[in-house]
Amino acid sequence: TSTVRNRVIRWELDIGFGHTTLDGDDECDVLPLRSERVVLVCNRLNPLVGGAEATLEHTYKVHPDALSSQRCYVMAPEYILHDVEKQQMSRYGVHPAQRIVMSHLYSRIADILANPKTGFAFMPDYVFQESFPKSALPQLAILRLGDEDYTWNFSMLRKKNKKLSREARQFWNCIAENWNVNR
Repeated sequence: TSTVRNRVIRWELDIGFGHTTLDGDDECDVLPLRSERVVLVCNRLNPLVGGAEATLEHTYKVHPDALSSQRCYVMAPEYILHDVEKQQMSRYGVHPAQRIVMSHLYSRIADILANPKTGFAFMPDYVFQESFPKSALPQLAILRLGDEDYTWNFSMLRKKNKKLSREARQFWNCIAENWNVNR
């Protein structure tokens, strides 16, 4: 959620960790630690796929108009993924037939598996490292809207122009130095 970022901005936390978009941040210094993809997921039996290869390694490009008869699972507004969903749907002109607020990622996958002909969701690819989503991958199709997958970062955050405590500054510098050395 955006809770960590908001707590950093309000000076309740010196440093936080969370997902950030690639656009930057006006209120926080951001140190990207890992880049991750956000992909579209639907059931492999969904007519959108039409038998095409649609895997994490080879995502299938879907036309936004094809999603107009589908239902879309969206996050609640307090989640950063909600902002990504909103941005991507606006950018590509996606107008699903129905939007269902479902913020639990595993529940989204379960519902997509239970309703094979309709439904899609934006999903961060890191969830497929967990046992349930990973075991469901053969039944899922991995899609994208544009020519490239959407990416975001898992980052370390601190309030811009805020003087950190000595310990917090040492922690930030240790992570920043080791991250740059080990990249």
